[in-house]
Amino acid sequence: MKIVGILLLKNEEIWIKNIIENIIEFCDKIIILDNNSTDMTWSIIKDIQKKMSGKIYSKKIKTIRESHSFISGYAGTDTWIFGVDGDELYDPIGLMKLKNELLEGRFNKVWNIKGNVLHCTRINETKKNAVGYMAPPSRSMTKLYNFNLIEKWDNCPERLHSGDLVKKRGVSLKTKYLYKVHEWGDAYFKCLHLCFIKRSRKKINTNINPAEVMVFSEKLIYRILSKANINMLNELLISFQRSEYKTKEYSKGRAIKINIEEFI
Repeated sequence: MKIVGILLLKNEEIWIKNIIENIIEFCDKIIILDNNSTDMTWSIIKDIQKKMSGKIYSKKIKTIRESHSFISGYAGTDTWIFGVDGDELYDPIGLMKLKNELLEGRFNKVWNIKGNVLHCTRINETKKNAVGYMAPPSRSMTKLYNFNLIEKWDNCPERLHSGDLVKKRGVSLKTKYLYKVHEWGDAYFKCLHLCFIKRSRKKINTNINPAEVMVFSEKLIYRILSKANINMLNELLISFQRSEYKTKEYSKGRAIKINIEEFI
């Protein structure tokens, strides 16, 4: 059994080093795809890759449709695929406990695992605390999939999103909700979701899900506008949609403050 991480990034220079370092021991291999970053993200990735020779594969991609092709070949193999975004900071010690359980076969019949999440609105690195909304009642967004249970997964608009998924005969694709079993204090598969936190030093930093770019870019209006206006309208509309989605899915319940020493 092996664990392959796949990161799809765009303008994540502030946190990406921490994010990669926190998952490096958990993953046997990490695939990092840069989707046209214009800040220092790519330079940081290449610097880390030099220090972790052989474990990290990185590539610049032109469109997000390319991203799923880097993992589709693992379908039907004894591989767990770990999807990580540039706004997801995991507990590294907790991940090693999870890795031991995966190696022991505890989740062999589980398709995907949902962990505990804090959707952060504020982080204090000096005091090592964060404020945010817990999942549940907010939505968990962890992405860990057991590719041994499927025959294929193709034609995804973005890695691990929709597409043509074919499970093996007789297999039931079940989800294990670890957040229903563990409170935050004793959880080991847990994530600080930095969805409300600035992640690039660039003035414009929408940090959108790349799939959302594709949705808007296919609209007819973009075909009749100049390239400059397309870029401006794209950022404005996607930023609005992203903000609306975050508010709906990631800020349910009441905001709480927690200690995050294990993360940073």
